[in-house]
Amino acid sequence: LVLNGVPWRGQGSAGEIGHMVVKPNGARCGCGRRGCLEAYAGRACMESKARSAARKGEKTLLFDIMRDKNRTRLSSSVWASALKQKDPLATRLIERAIDMLGVAIASVINLLDLEAVIIGGGLGSRLGPMYMGHIQDAMHPHLFITERKPVMRIAELGDLSGAIGAALLAGPRM
Repeated sequence: LVLNGVPWRGQGSAGEIGHMVVKPNGARCGCGRRGCLEAYAGRACMESKARSAARKGEKTLLFDIMRDKNRTRLSSSVWASALKQKDPLATRLIERAIDMLGVAIASVINLLDLEAVIIGGGLGSRLGPMYMGHIQDAMHPHLFITERKPVMRIAELGDLSGAIGAALLAGPRM
């Protein structure tokens, strides 16, 4: 979270949008709480949901693609391939993630009246260009002032943006 050009850290966990509650008493998050954005739009939670659905017999290409790509996890490229092939489970989980992203991002915009929103992370960087319009559509019903939307961008540093940002914040240690 950057406010007036300065990283805002609060008491140490400011900007943790993934742990904003988007659905009270909703899905269990990896942090142990319920209804966090991460439980709907985080790669690990989405993978867990996909594995559970596949175990229950739901048809999906996700795990075939994962094996074909020699991956042990559902990486962003696996999700992208499954979506390109119109896999119903992948599509449903991504649409659910987009809906919850819309709620969370709109809430942050309503609170802070932001100039810009940057979508990042592995899935965000990979799928963001294809789904940015869908995310904006999902935000719209939750925005207080719909005429003044912030600029929406995809993180330019891709998957490593978090690590690079952390390294830059830490700065050189002499």
